[in-house]
Amino acid sequence: MKRAVVSIVLFFDVILLAVTGIVAVFDNLIGEQAEFVVKLIHFIAGLVFMVFAVYHIVYNWKVLKSYLKKKK
Repeated sequence: MKRAVVSIVLFFDVILLAVTGIVAVFDNLIGEQAEFVVKLIHFIAGLVFMVFAVYHIVYNWKVLKSYLKKKK
């Protein structure tokens, strides 16, 4: 269950980061208030992504180590 939740959150967070990142590049097409909201959402989504990515790595550390050993 935890693995599925983390994977789903990371998947949708990457999409959110991509969309808000693209919108932030074209910030001259939106108003100042909308620009602030988009950049705030992007910032928060980035923090969420970092937290869940670290959790994902810690939770799957044994599996990741086994993948690295197989590569050698």
